[in-house]
Amino acid sequence: MDTLERNQVRLILEHLSSETRRKTSDAQKAMHAEHSAKKVLQSGNTVRRAVDIVEEHAAKFVEQAVDQTAAVAQDLDAFNVIAASLTAMFRGFEPHLHNAIRLATIRDSERSQSVAGAGDKLFAEMRSRVFKQLEIHRFSFTKPSKGDLAAKGIGLATLAAISPPVVEKRNPGGKPLAAHWDAMWAAIAVKLWSGELQPKSQADVKKAMINWFNEAEIEIGDTAVTQRARQLWQAMQDADS
Repeated sequence: MDTLERNQVRLILEHLSSETRRKTSDAQKAMHAEHSAKKVLQSGNTVRRAVDIVEEHAAKFVEQAVDQTAAVAQDLDAFNVIAASLTAMFRGFEPHLHNAIRLATIRDSERSQSVAGAGDKLFAEMRSRVFKQLEIHRFSFTKPSKGDLAAKGIGLATLAAISPPVVEKRNPGGKPLAAHWDAMWAAIAVKLWSGELQPKSQADVKKAMINWFNEAEIEIGDTAVTQRARQLWQAMQDADS
């Protein structure tokens, strides 16, 4: 993405994120009121329903984010911005789970630990489903953006006339193949949504990328990894701001 496209995508995702958080919060409050009126607030069903509400709104966010972002750009950078935005949103969803657990066990503290454990498991499984929903769309985001093509002086007609290169299955050395970069991005995306990777800095992102290439026994230059680590870290910072 070029700067204009990045800013447009950021605004789209900021708006969708804000609306999703607002609607999720409103739905959680309505559920609490309904359960209180039915005198079932202090039950495991409150926790289960809290997780269901998050999944409903997160899944809708994914579909809207993919559709609206793809209208602007369909390159890997655009997909990574969506993934970072969803990751940041889930951090904001966690208090809904904690509040539901508190309400469900407010008069029975002895159940608190077991209910919290069950709630955490439900939340993790739900989070995995939503990120897998997003991952399905990743391979649709493989087109260079119009802004990037224009910056390189490449027209769409010229691009269409270029035959796709044959991708070797093995890399004899040197610069990693495009397929290797795709595999690395997929691995990093999985680590992010599973919670295995929780970077605190760009250096943490870079380390995770380098570790993947080392485990795959693929030679990689420091500059190439640094550029991509900076790209992902910036997307995550934009999503958090």
